Amino acid sequence: MMLKNGCKKKRVNRKYETILYRDPTNLLIVYIIGMLMTIALLIYLGRTYDSKMFGFWLPMLVVVLPFCFSGVIKTKFMERKAVLDFDDTTFSIALFPLDSDTALSQQSFLWLEIDGFRFYFDTKTNTCLTLYLKDERRRTFIFKDNKTFDEAIIQNSVFSNFYFCVKTLSQNGQKIKVRPGLLATKTGKMIMSGEIGLIIFAIILHLITHGFSQSYYLIFPIAIIIPQVLIGAKNKAVYDKMLQLEK
Repeated sequence: MMLKNGCKKKRVNRKYETILYRDPTNLLIVYIIGMLMTIALLIYLGRTYDSKMFGFWLPMLVVVLPFCFSGVIKTKFMERKAVLDFDDTTFSIALFPLDSDTALSQQSFLWLEIDGFRFYFDTKTNTCLTLYLKDERRRTFIFKDNKTFDEAIIQNSVFSNFYFCVKTLSQNGQKIKVRPGLLATKTGKMIMSGEIGLIIFAIILHLITHGFSQSYYLIFPIAIIIPQVLIGAKNKAVYDKMLQLEK
């Protein structure tokens, strides 16, 4: 196929196999129920034995427990083999059991339907891809690709294959824009600034009314905001690096 200027149109034809985590909605529901049961148990024990230490362990457990069991839960209930297929018109994801080649499902997206995309590497293990569709829907996929952003750029990966296709389509005249995540935008920064301001106000108010008594309760809001700040910083760093790739 030829472009209007007479140059030959570049072809997109790639395939890549990785691991994809299924929709985490059910896991989130289980997590919320589990945390509520844990909180109820700790409150009951705290009142029964009149121990202020439960006020310390309550926020700690709420923050720490998900990290302790997330690996086992993901492996047992969420991981699926994923085959990513890229061609001139379509990006598709076929899912298989880890130990079988029998397809469970397949999702396909026309490149013409995709307005933008976002990548985020939340750990060395997970690669998160969000597709922004032109009908204002969005789809997010979390891949266990075992690569950092810098590794994914130079190695065969979810990112390198997807970005190659996007760049090729761009050279052929179809623009698919890279987008930042919420926490890397001005709106996200305003939200985080508001949360930090509320936490600082709560700490000052607590110190004025109670001094340093039971100040361990303040660990909980601080433990919530710190990951958001770190995620926002990582998200912004990845977005800036992707903009540099386009130059």
